Amino acid sequence: MRKVIVVILAVLTLTVGMAIPAFAGNTGIVSITGTPTYLCMTLTFNGGHDGSWAMGTVGESLTYWWDDEGGGQVSPFPGALAFANCAGNITNCGSVAADVSAECADFTSAGVAWVITVGAPGENTVQVTAYPEGCANEADGTELANAPTDLPLFEDIAAAASLGVELSLETGTFTDGVAKSSTGVVFTIHAVT
Repeated sequence: MRKVIVVILAVLTLTVGMAIPAFAGNTGIVSITGTPTYLCMTLTFNGGHDGSWAMGTVGESLTYWWDDEGGGQVSPFPGALAFANCAGNITNCGSVAADVSAECADFTSAGVAWVITVGAPGENTVQVTAYPEGCANEADGTELANAPTDLPLFEDIAAAASLGVELSLETGTFTDGVAKSSTGVVFTIHAVT
């Protein structure tokens, strides 16, 4: 029995006393993070304006400005269009620089509708034009159509940047006196082209 205990102790001593080799793990981890590219735009209103433009009674062959809603129609030009004369403000709340386009729906009526036109308005047509803050003169605005129109002066707006926007409506001639309305101007932000 004594021999067996001595042998067991010798085996235990050899086993415990042996150095256990250290091995590297068989896995490795790489953490990955990323922010998705996304587009986002807000349209806010300045000076008590909201998402409507109630012009009241309009005359033939005249130009009306969004910022003079309900008042005398005074052009914000000559000179660069100041933010104070912009009724709206477009902010790129997305993660990348982006472009903006706009479109305007025809005016409907129980009488004769007004059709949006690019170029000088004629009978039962109107022209709606968008102007960015800083625009030098009326000729630099972009005339809108019934389909999205890229706004050259609203290109490459940096993420978190804002730009004032003004609209004008130029009337043509009328064939009736029935009230007209449009669902309005739709601004859309999209990837830089």
